[in-house]
Amino acid sequence: MNSGLLHIYINRSNVYGSVNYAQRAFFNYVYYKPTKIMLLGADFSTVTEPLATTSSLWNLIQAMSSLRTSLTAANIKINGYETFREDPYDAVRALKSRDARIIIANFYEKQGAHVLCEAYHQNMRGGKYVWILLGWLQGQWWNTTVIARSGNCTSKELIEVLDNHFTTDLVYLNDDNETIPSGKNVKQLVTELEDRLGYPPQTHGYYPFAYDAIYAMAFAMNVTENQLSKNNKSLSQFHYGDITMAKMLKDNMDYVKFRGLTGPVSFKSTGDREGNTKINQIQFEGNVGNKVLVGIYKSSSKEIVMNRQLIRWTDNSTPVAAVRRIIEPTSINLDLFIGACATAALGIVLAIGFLIFNLVYRNHRYIKMSSPNLNNIIILGCIIMYASVCVFGLDNRFIPEHLLVLICSLRMWVPIIGFTLAFGTMFAKTYRIYKIFVGSRSNKKVAVSIPQIITDTQLVILVGILLSIDFILLATWQLIDPPTIQRFNISTYQKSQDETIVSQIWLCHSKHNLYWFIALYTEKGLLLLAGMFLAWETRGVRYAALNDSQYIAMSVYNVVILSGVGVLVVSIMAKSINAAYALMSALLIFGNTVILCLVFVPKFIEFKRKDDPIHGDSRRPSMNPSAMQSISATNMALISKTPST
Repeated sequence: MNSGLLHIYINRSNVYGSVNYAQRAFFNYVYYKPTKIMLLGADFSTVTEPLATTSSLWNLIQAMSSLRTSLTAANIKINGYETFREDPYDAVRALKSRDARIIIANFYEKQGAHVLCEAYHQNMRGGKYVWILLGWLQGQWWNTTVIARSGNCTSKELIEVLDNHFTTDLVYLNDDNETIPSGKNVKQLVTELEDRLGYPPQTHGYYPFAYDAIYAMAFAMNVTENQLSKNNKSLSQFHYGDITMAKMLKDNMDYVKFRGLTGPVSFKSTGDREGNTKINQIQFEGNVGNKVLVGIYKSSSKEIVMNRQLIRWTDNSTPVAAVRRIIEPTSINLDLFIGACATAALGIVLAIGFLIFNLVYRNHRYIKMSSPNLNNIIILGCIIMYASVCVFGLDNRFIPEHLLVLICSLRMWVPIIGFTLAFGTMFAKTYRIYKIFVGSRSNKKVAVSIPQIITDTQLVILVGILLSIDFILLATWQLIDPPTIQRFNISTYQKSQDETIVSQIWLCHSKHNLYWFIALYTEKGLLLLAGMFLAWETRGVRYAALNDSQYIAMSVYNVVILSGVGVLVVSIMAKSINAAYALMSALLIFGNTVILCLVFVPKFIEFKRKDDPIHGDSRRPSMNPSAMQSISATNMALISKTPST
């Protein structure tokens, strides 16, 4: 220190581009006086990076940058990175296997020629590949012959790989004529340097960076010295264990900002230099590569200024960074959906027609004795089941994306409720027939003295119990493990070298989907088995007063068979959405229509005959002998007098 001036003395050594020489020079510096305060790195990154790791142990400041960190921070995905010592065969092969298309390569001329030769033989050339290289590679370095593991390469073949590649490089000399910290402008300083050297400095040499780096260090040390002087301390007291001073120097480097030989000079908190970067494209004419300036990256404003008209692309098409995955939502065929909904609508019209018939003629004896109120519940269940055909076909073509979860809930509730109303009521009616006839056969003495009275109200209560079980199961499922939308890729095909079409479907899915379906199928399976048992046991009942007992049994068989087949096949074909939807719709529509026709068409035919079911030939019972013997007079009276609720 002298009169408030900080004098900087620089010790320098030639490290010959070698880490070993650099490490030896570094150890000599730190073990011999005077104490060094900061380091100015070598030209070569292969030397500077390991030296920066070592110097940090002595609390010496040396800035370096990481390309991977910078790319990740900029939200740029790194497909992969490879290194090699001598033979690049495996590294190039690994990049190709990852379908790397934009390749940022850090190598010297001799290594680079071997990399390009391997890329040529592994077919990593043409319009879809873009190489980005360091701008300081010397001359026409590709004009050579290479012997690589995959084969030999001529300069023409290397150029085929490199065609229209890019290079990035820092701005070596600022073009403007502004005054720099020394009080001179760029032109004056270059002239002064030429006078001192006796020859012109290399235009693309690294002396401008060294000049600006030394000034940046001087600024940081000057600010640190002023801060220390307030506490009667000085940088001259720095030692290699002084963490506090080292931190002060690093923090003050963050605030350095001036215009130097290379343009604006400042540093990020990571220690990276913020400076302008040139973007060049090497455009070939024969074996000669011409460097064309196509853009500038301005770090101060974080913008890239490109002259796109100067850029030349191989195959005259702009390459892409990776294969574009175009998601193509796969929906149920619109014609199929419309056809299924239209058919289901016809089924609903048919059901409404039967409902009107049942309501208008509910007091007719033939209709009344078949429990019209229970028949109305069957119709309601069938209408809901018909409607589920359309519910299962709804997707984001008709419903906003955020409401699709509601469709999942409807797919759970609608068919289950419709099934229970329709089949549960048929089950209840079959149960009454069973109790009257088969129950009487198993307990003849009791049957004579105790009437088997089962009213419509009791059967409605039974259906209500079945609905309650459904409600508890579905509500628990909805609250504990609500369904969500999951997307599945069902097929992929390559449209072009740059585009892949991915066919995707969405399905409703819960975390514990399997267990909920097991519970649901178990409940419905038991109901179907019970219904099939009752239908089998009452198969011989043919009595006019129970005018639809035979058809109810046939309906039960129909539901059991179609439900079993439908659940099995649709589960297997879940991701073949058109086939699964077509089959499910066909089963729903066919099954409902069969139920309605079996229950109501015989009534309609009998009604058209205008035949009073209490008189005439139709009143004669037709039963198997065992069932006939089990019917008591009391039972017969009840059949005729049981009220409809």
